[in-house]
Amino acid sequence: MQTRTKQFMKLSLLMSAAIGAMPLTALAAGDPDAVDPLYRDGGYASVLGTGTGFFGSGNRPTVGGGVDLMGGYRRGPVAFEAGPTYTYAKRTELVGGYVNVLIFPFDKLPGLYGIGGAGVQDALKYAKTSTTFLITTVQVGSGYLFPLEIAGYRIGLRTEVLFRYGHENDGITQQRPTDDPKTEPKPDAPLRYYDAILRVGLQIPLPLTAPTPPPAPSAAEVVPVAVAPPADSDGDGVSDNIDLCPGTPPNTPVDAKGCPLPPPCKTPEPGDKVSLSGCATGDSIVLRGVNFQTDKARLTPNAKSILDTVADELTAHPDIKVELSGHTDSRGSDSHNQKLSDARAKSVVEYLESKSIDASRMTAVGYGESKPIADNDTDAGRELNRRVELKVTFSSVTAAQPASEGAAATAPADVAPEPAAVPAISSN
Repeated sequence: MQTRTKQFMKLSLLMSAAIGAMPLTALAAGDPDAVDPLYRDGGYASVLGTGTGFFGSGNRPTVGGGVDLMGGYRRGPVAFEAGPTYTYAKRTELVGGYVNVLIFPFDKLPGLYGIGGAGVQDALKYAKTSTTFLITTVQVGSGYLFPLEIAGYRIGLRTEVLFRYGHENDGITQQRPTDDPKTEPKPDAPLRYYDAILRVGLQIPLPLTAPTPPPAPSAAEVVPVAVAPPADSDGDGVSDNIDLCPGTPPNTPVDAKGCPLPPPCKTPEPGDKVSLSGCATGDSIVLRGVNFQTDKARLTPNAKSILDTVADELTAHPDIKVELSGHTDSRGSDSHNQKLSDARAKSVVEYLESKSIDASRMTAVGYGESKPIADNDTDAGRELNRRVELKVTFSSVTAAQPASEGAAATAPADVAPEPAAVPAISSN
């Protein structure tokens, strides 16, 4: 008897340890259902299948199975439940009922619990006889409640191992038969029962939680919706909602706000006025037609007319500072040409000062014959080399555009120059 009891106790401890290890495995696997309505306060119903191993004295079956129905209510870490139980073994049917207390001690393992309870069983047709008797039982064990989702509903898989002790009620043992059905019953000590029970089934929270909504589609499943681009009425590449200059003529370069860009900084064509719009630091313009009397620094009337337009542009662009440089061809000595170019540059600056342009915005520089732009061996080349240039030394424009000095300024020596604004001068 003691050997069977010890074996049963070892088996119960091993099964309890296995059940207790199951939630640790679930957590290690990253179970996402660690919290849900299954562990909240409220009522529940359980349907449990049972497997029972019988130990004890007397004529007892060794293995049985059955079903338990439990209704309970949980509040905080404690739950109370009660319900009927039915067990069928090879030679016996047991019908009874139990009252249990469940304790959930760990917040981090919300499904792990200990269980204890008491109840009675009525042994029907014990050992294939008509003998019946009552059994008073107590039970302890442990279990785990695993969250499940079936058809969108949140329920639980309940698993537990119990150790149950039963004692036959006094006064009924006299009717208990012996192993030989032909032998008359005779008095004996009450039966004692030691059972190992595995219970597995479903636990349903009450009221039952509504089905879980389907997950939102992933980014790969979302069908993109075509969105019409913003309107661009004038076709300048800037949508109407941010276009500050609607109605721009076709093929007109515009900035990010849809407004026309200033014309590029370049040497004006013959007959055009000088424009400093769009000129940035480092840009240069050849002041065509700004000529002088032969071998002198005295401006011609036509040169003064052109410089009047330069003064107007400098007045319109007060942020611009310039260098006015004089250049000669290669005829004459280097020193003479240097002095002549210095004087001509100063003459231009003095004329612009007379037109109310601040002297601090202008610098006069003479380069003599040191910076030719054409061949000095031809009349045409020498005429291109005799020039006055305006170079922007400072401007608020940040994106400089390439300056163009015109085809005449960059043409090779054997190409005829464009007509000048005044008759060509034959010497420096």
